[in-house]
Order: sequence, then structure tokens, then C-alpha cells
Amino acid sequence: MRSGDWATLSFICAGTGYAAVLAVRFRPYVVSRFAAWRHVWEYALEGGYQQTRAMMCIAAGGLFGLGAGNGWLKYVAAADTDLVFALVGEEWGLLMAVIMVLDLVILAAFAVRAASVSRSGFHAIGACAAMTMLLFSATLNVFGTVDFLPLTGVTFPFVSNGGSSMLSAWGLLAFVKGADTRRQASFALRAPGSRPGVEEPEEENLDETRQDSLDWDEPTDRDWEDEDEAPDGSGAFQDEALVRGETGYVYQPWPKEPASPPEQSGLWEDDG
Repeated sequence: MRSGDWATLSFICAGTGYAAVLAVRFRPYVVSRFAAWRHVWEYALEGGYQQTRAMMCIAAGGLFGLGAGNGWLKYVAAADTDLVFALVGEEWGLLMAVIMVLDLVILAAFAVRAASVSRSGFHAIGACAAMTMLLFSATLNVFGTVDFLPLTGVTFPFVSNGGSSMLSAWGLLAFVKGADTRRQASFALRAPGSRPGVEEPEEENLDETRQDSLDWDEPTDRDWEDEDEAPDGSGAFQDEALVRGETGYVYQPWPKEPASPPEQSGLWEDDG
């Protein structure tokens, strides 16, 4: 089953429609929420009760809020889960509620950056999918509170009260963190020489070490194992040879042909 063919898309749409039918069948209050959408003030005592109280509390909190624990929205059902954006806006101010949303936007920007340089396609897709789910959940929570969307009861990641919501949010965050490839980004995986209590070499020393490794020439066929004897056994070397000195290995030129003995070169004459 491929993710881009029409059969898969049709199967997903059919499954979504069937889930919607089951939700209406077993949760009848969902219908009342959709009926009150965009008309919550007309159903202020019925399906729009939570949203109207939430918007009033946001307005009462102003920019800086009424103070922690001084709000009234906490007496409304699901105030710390479905209506947490309004609860924060009332007690801590609209400014803090907007910062709460911007934190997720910054996290999304980080996820996009991490996915673009991730170590594999799996990590990139996992980070993007996890961040999309977190943003989608936050969007439904905020817009549902202020009646831009129907109130769905979806929680705000990392803020709403609830064990399952918090566990799922942190689990999705693990996929975003898994795509991070920055140096020293993980406390579990450390680069060599970065253990606690061990000083790391300076960057300039590391650069010199890398340059030395680039300048090093691997021994070739012209090198020899025993520096006292040439490969052909003639006692001389064809071009130049790698010899071991006090500061390391260096190439030294050698004569191309061995010098002939005096008897064979004719430079000396026999006195007799």
C-alpha cells in the first residue's frame, strides 16, 4: 500500500467518515457543539456555555491577567484541559497566552531545520509528522476556545492537564529530538574527547591535526621496509625514499643508479 495512490486516500477518507459517525452515535453532545459553532452567544446556556465563559474570562484577564488562582474560569468544567488557553489568558494575561502559542511555533521552526539536515528520511518524516500533530492539536484547542472552530476537546500540548495528553506530547517531542544532528545535542551520545571532566582540545589544535592528516602521504611502492636496502637489492633507490628522522618520516632523494666500483669504471689504472 503506497501512501500516494487513490486507493489509500479513499481508505483514509472512508475511515475518517466512519469514525465521525461513531462519534455522533456514542457522543451526542458533539452534535450540539457543531450546532453552536459560530453562534455560541445564541446558545450561551446550552452548547456554547463553555466557549462564552472562556471568551469573557480572556477579556477579563487583559494583557497581564488577574493573578495565579484568582480567575473564575476554573469553576467551569474542563477549564484546565479543553479551555486551558482561556485559563492562562485570564490568570496570567493574554500576553502569556500568546507566548505559550509562540513557543510551539519556535519549536516547529526548529523541527523544520532539524528535518532538513537529519541523518535519514525516517528521522525527517518522523520530526515533521510529530510537529504537525502538535501544531494541529494546539490549533484546535485555541481556535475552539474562541469559536473560530468547533470545540473539540483536544488538549494543548505540554500545558493541558492530563496524563495521557502529557505522555503523548512528550512522545511526539522525542521524534523531533531524534532528528537533531547538532554537535553535543544529546547527553547520552557524546563526541570523542567530550566526557565529563575531560577538557576538549582547542579548535585551532583540531584544525592543525586535520591539516596534518591531509598533508600526510601514504607510503607507495617506492617506499621500502628496510631503510638499509633498496627493493631491488642494489643498495640504491630509483627516485626518492621515505626515511625515518627525528621529527618524523621525510622523503630524501637517492641516486637513480648505484655507483660503479672503481675497477669497473676505469677511473683507476692498475700500476702493474
